[in-house]
Amino acid sequence: MRWARRFTYWLRFRVRQDELREELALHHDLLADEFRRRGLAPDAARDAAHRAMGNEMYMREEARGVWLSPRLDAAQRDWRYAWRGLRRSPAFALIAVLSLALGIGANTAIFGLIHSLLLARLPVPNAEELVEVQRDFGAKGTDERFSRSEFEALATGPIPLTMIASSGGSIEMDGVAINASLDAVDGGYFDLLGIHAQRGRLMVRSDDAAAAPVAVVTDRFWRGRMNGDPAAIGRSIKVNGQVFTIVGITPPGFAGLRFPAMTDIAVPYRAAIAFGVVRGTDPRRPVISIVGRRPGSHSIERAQLALAQMWNRCCAAGELVTPPRGQTTSRSRLFLVDVSRGIPQMKLNLRGQYSRILIALMAGVGILLLAACANVANLLLARSSARTGELAVRLALGASRSRLVMLLVIESIQLSLLGAIVGVVLARWGTAVLLRANIGDLAGVFAFAPVLAPQVLVFTVIVSVTSGLIFGVVPALRVMRTDLITPLKQGGRRSARGRRALIDRGLVALQMALALLLVTGAMLLVETLRNLQHTDLGFDAARRLAINVETRRTSYEKQGMTVQMADAMLSRVRAIPGVRSAAFASVVPIYGGRTTYDIVTVRGEQSLADGDDDTWFAAVTPEYFSSLGIPLLAGRDIGRSTAPAGPITSREVVVNDQFAKKFFPNRNPIGQVFEDHDEGDTLATENRVIGVVGGVKMIGLRAPARPMYFVPVTDHDWPYLVLVVRPYANAVAVGSAAERAIASVAPGIAQGEPTLITASIDDALTRERISAALATLFGIIALSLVAVGLYGVMLYQVAERTAEIGIRMALGAQASTVVALVLRQSLTIVAIGLVAGFPLAILAGRAVTSQLYGVAPYSAWALAVAGGSLVAVAIAASLVPVRRAIAVDPLTALRAQ
Repeated sequence: MRWARRFTYWLRFRVRQDELREELALHHDLLADEFRRRGLAPDAARDAAHRAMGNEMYMREEARGVWLSPRLDAAQRDWRYAWRGLRRSPAFALIAVLSLALGIGANTAIFGLIHSLLLARLPVPNAEELVEVQRDFGAKGTDERFSRSEFEALATGPIPLTMIASSGGSIEMDGVAINASLDAVDGGYFDLLGIHAQRGRLMVRSDDAAAAPVAVVTDRFWRGRMNGDPAAIGRSIKVNGQVFTIVGITPPGFAGLRFPAMTDIAVPYRAAIAFGVVRGTDPRRPVISIVGRRPGSHSIERAQLALAQMWNRCCAAGELVTPPRGQTTSRSRLFLVDVSRGIPQMKLNLRGQYSRILIALMAGVGILLLAACANVANLLLARSSARTGELAVRLALGASRSRLVMLLVIESIQLSLLGAIVGVVLARWGTAVLLRANIGDLAGVFAFAPVLAPQVLVFTVIVSVTSGLIFGVVPALRVMRTDLITPLKQGGRRSARGRRALIDRGLVALQMALALLLVTGAMLLVETLRNLQHTDLGFDAARRLAINVETRRTSYEKQGMTVQMADAMLSRVRAIPGVRSAAFASVVPIYGGRTTYDIVTVRGEQSLADGDDDTWFAAVTPEYFSSLGIPLLAGRDIGRSTAPAGPITSREVVVNDQFAKKFFPNRNPIGQVFEDHDEGDTLATENRVIGVVGGVKMIGLRAPARPMYFVPVTDHDWPYLVLVVRPYANAVAVGSAAERAIASVAPGIAQGEPTLITASIDDALTRERISAALATLFGIIALSLVAVGLYGVMLYQVAERTAEIGIRMALGAQASTVVALVLRQSLTIVAIGLVAGFPLAILAGRAVTSQLYGVAPYSAWALAVAGGSLVAVAIAASLVPVRRAIAVDPLTALRAQ
């Protein structure tokens, strides 16, 4: 602990300095008094006291050596000296700090995104202890859903458990209905998580036991939907038509356990079942998720073993769960998974979608930081060369080379810390701009996991100090190896020949190679975005509107009136002036909805050899295809079903071109018959094909159109429908009128905002748009760093060769010869960088192949544009050095020798 004591002394250093000065003065006065008593005059006594005490400065140094390590004392003085040196060179400091700030800021911003999306834990105490219970059916896969009976059997085990049944629904406040996400939880939910209400109270076990109609809203919902109303506690709201009373608001940041889904409201599970707010009235139906908290001293494996023993005794054989139709529940094995970062939402796998591109961007900004470090290293090399005389004088006066190295390293660390401060400001500003942009589902992720979290700031400090050591080591090694005495004898004149010039040019060539890699990657991602923006969707999205209408657990669904309600809405909407056509569907391409699939078999034929007979289908009304501009290739449009009430045994359907080619190859699909049924169904539905339409991309822009068939909406009471409106011109006015028409037919029903399908396409391109924009920004920064680095090196080289250039011009060299000399040096560095960078760029393109679309990872076009950009930047950066070279006066240059 000696270092700790010395560090404490260092903190008290200034106070001890004053005490030391007073103590030395006291000793001096005592000695002077002693000499006066011996008969010396006062002035002579003081002089004798000075001689007796010796060198006062030396005594102070010796005393400081007792309090503080000499190395720490030297580092403190070098820190002050380096800071004064930076203040005397503001241009150098500004360029170096900005170069580092761009590299460190970009690293901070991207790591902040990675932290928020991939690393951040849920905002609950001891989130690392949270686990989800799942079961494994062997060959039949895994499942996270359990029945209420199974939960009650497991809840008596050694691990505290809670349950969640997530759902969507309609929340009505002040006569206005909105879509919201809902969690039905048991009474111990909030106690197990260990969170406390910011207002009011949270649910307790007695609320669930009594099936009390109380609700807890999240801070996000309270601020966003209720405008932070301070009177929200005690307010009544309707949840899927049932009245609940708000009793509390969760703390900021908490929005449920599912990722990235954001919960709006939580209600007691028994109340939700009693009032029909969520599905699953059968206690043996598997519709809930079970979450537990393992003891801190238990590993997941140990907790799993303890819980599995009870599972094997009570539930493994499936006695407490209702098996699917036509099946018997097979024996299952229980296991636990870590959900400290949230329960993944499988349908919206943001981590899977963004992890690769964020890691690729992180690699890109790491390369950018290396380029910035190379740039600053070049600046420091040039500065250390300019300071050769100063360093030689310090060496001649007794300074050790290690002391000079310490001075240069401290200077580089100062630059890196200043760059980190400016970089954090840039990262904060950049991420704020990103959050204000249209980033789709990512906005909710960053709402509870801030991009500039403490972990991100720690990362920034580590990166800044590391980068300071990286770019400070090259000048330090030069000081260790360079002869500093010879320049002192030569009066400070320097030569640009030898290893020093090779290091300077090598660093710029390295920047060139790294910049080529980043610019090529940016070109590939920009081309990918352009290809996706112009891909053939199979339908016309221009000016099409979509409005989702939620009918689940409403009176219309309970009374079987969904079809009649949809007909009435369509009649009102089609009567709006400016509406060309309108239709309802269970799903709309790119916009979304509800899709499902059945097993398809063609009558008289065996199943497909590859076993791929699961096919999507959607429910639509007449005019659906014309409203979306989907071409009708053969036959006729779908019509209203004429089947009698009851189970549907036969119907007329429309199939897309991919379905026809897959199931009816080499024959006319019109009039063909196929059957569909759910897995385990004993009753199949007969489908007769009446039309064929073109294939459309349903769920994404990258995936090709897949086989699909369309059935009439009138066959079922679909609980979720999307209204598609094709206006003649003013889509905004038509959308507002359509909202009013829906509300006039079904007051209080939840409906989404009218959305242009083109806006949904833009949302689908969020990942590609962000990656292309950031990669382009990184490429521009890299080119800027290359320009600054090459400019500095060429300017320094011209200054070093001033005498040579003067001699050449005195001997008759023309200005064009001097220009060619400087440009040849510049372009040689560029050529070396390109030769080294092209293989790296090709390898980098292959590494991001999965993120590309319609462009090869070794695209000649991208490599040519990137290489041409670097050549143009190099020529631009060489213009000023060229002007300096041709402006050299031969006589002045010769006199300087």
